[in-house]
Amino acid sequence: MPDASVVIATHNRVRELGDCLAALALQSNPEQFEVIVVDNGSHDQTREVIAAHASDRVLGVFVADPNRAKARNAGIAQARGRIVIFCDDDTVAPENFVAEHLRAHDE
Repeated sequence: MPDASVVIATHNRVRELGDCLAALALQSNPEQFEVIVVDNGSHDQTREVIAAHASDRVLGVFVADPNRAKARNAGIAQARGRIVIFCDDDTVAPENFVAEHLRAHDE
C-alpha cells in the first residue's frame, strides 16, 4: 500500500496536466505514493495523456459531471494511501513535494 495518494482533478487542461504528471514522475520517493487523475468531463485529449502516464502507480478515473468536488471525492474513493494530497492540474511539483508532505504528517 502506498503511503500517500496524490489526487488531481482536471478539466480540459491537457497541456498543464502533462507537465504536472511529468513532475510527479520525477519525485524523490516514487515507491511511496500513487497518483489518481480524475478527468472531470474533459473534451480535449485528457484521456490520452492519462493513458500515456498510466502505470501501477498512476490511475485514471472519469467523472462525466464537471464538478470539482465530485471529481475530488471520486479520487478519494479510489485512494489507497494513508493520506491524500490534492494537487492542481497546473502544479509542477518540486522533486520533494510528496516526501515533504509525508514528513510533515509524520511529525
